Amino acid sequence: SRRRHTRLQGDWSSDVCSSDLNGIKTLVFTGHVNDKISVSGSSRTDVRMNFEYKFKAKGLYVRKDRGCEIRYDKKDSVLTVRLERKNSVNIGVSYVKEHNDISFEVPENVELKIKSSYGDIEIMGLKENNVHLQTSYGDIKAASISGDIDIATGYGDISLNNVQGKIEANTSYGNIIGKDISLSDSMNLRSGYGDINCQILNPVSACKLDLKTWFGKIKIKRNDLEIESGSKLIFGIGSFIISAKSGYGDIIIK
Repeated sequence: SRRRHTRLQGDWSSDVCSSDLNGIKTLVFTGHVNDKISVSGSSRTDVRMNFEYKFKAKGLYVRKDRGCEIRYDKKDSVLTVRLERKNSVNIGVSYVKEHNDISFEVPENVELKIKSSYGDIEIMGLKENNVHLQTSYGDIKAASISGDIDIATGYGDISLNNVQGKIEANTSYGNIIGKDISLSDSMNLRSGYGDINCQILNPVSACKLDLKTWFGKIKIKRNDLEIESGSKLIFGIGSFIISAKSGYGDIIIK
């Protein structure tokens, strides 16, 4: 490979869409994404993905090759995509800026298993898709989706908008904000150092609330129930269990 010196910059992208990606039932992604992972629903029967990479450097600089590489493999109905960091040789003193992001278009009923060390995750327009999302440093946004939802971030916020199904959301250092949530099963929310503020469309009579915060307040602000409490509130005998716990934040159910 060619070595590049000073004012190094390179943009490249890879767009994959082929008949080989038909019949996918599970999409697995692992890797280190600096910017964002995006997943959107599609009326197509196959999976489409696009990867973009940008790199800039100024000053005295030598780089042996690209800093990352995208690989994918299909086995039966499982598509596994890996973003691998390459052992590049970098020499010099310079300003370096590197970005990459990846996007997917998937049909309904495809299970998602996405895990990234860095980067935000955004998903939207998915029907009956079981979703497992995890990022160590990034925000997670989910809009207009249905299915079993299991999402977690270490250092980031979680946003849920027009979500239906069974929901599990966990952040260590962030807020959980929800709007227009319809439950078909339980909901379990956890925040170590942030607020939990969610609008639930199910009637309170159909729910059982189990809310707890160590250093915050608990508020129920609904037409069918309005309560303020201290550190703990258990209410209702409904079949939909809503459990929310925060270490250092408020819990608000609307």
